[in-house]
Amino acid sequence: MKIDKNGFVVLNNAKAECKISLFGGNVMSYRPKGEEKDVFWMGDLNKFDNIQAIRGGNPVCWPRFSEEKLNDNFPRHGFARLSMWDLDKVYVDENLIEAELSLIPDVKYNVDVSAKLYVKITDKLECCLETINSGNEEFKFSEALHSYFYVGNRDEVKIKGFDRCEYKSLSDGKNYILNGELVIKDEFDSDFENHTKMVDIED
Repeated sequence: MKIDKNGFVVLNNAKAECKISLFGGNVMSYRPKGEEKDVFWMGDLNKFDNIQAIRGGNPVCWPRFSEEKLNDNFPRHGFARLSMWDLDKVYVDENLIEAELSLIPDVKYNVDVSAKLYVKITDKLECCLETINSGNEEFKFSEALHSYFYVGNRDEVKIKGFDRCEYKSLSDGKNYILNGELVIKDEFDSDFENHTKMVDIED
């Protein structure tokens, strides 16, 4: 493990290398050994100033995902991506990388909850987000690991696993059924609700 000049945690072994920003708890980079390109896309306009949310990588949206009424006193996509996380544990050997991060929200958010992010790398990347309620009141929330995937050519990418699934278009608010593989030719901003199938990106 090392901390680079920008303060990012850099982990690597025989299987892969990754870079984690403690601002936002963002796994910014993941590249399996032998691969030329990173799995994640990172925007060129990022300032990495620990003020603006990082655009790219694997942002943590918590405890609010979008613009839903739930927790609408929090910023869109929540405050986790705008907060400093703690690096609690790190383990690295030739075949395994594990990191555990935690977030205790700033007092201004007035919540009795915290979050943990578990990152595990073997021959694949696994991320797990956990919410801990320390209060006596029920806490309802939404969340997402909002991955930005690096692809070669958008027009040639197929996303498999959504055939015959219902989705809600965020542009017009209507629900549709997708027939076949998802191929994105124009702007596509939609939620696939109650989806539990495996999803594959064919690039």
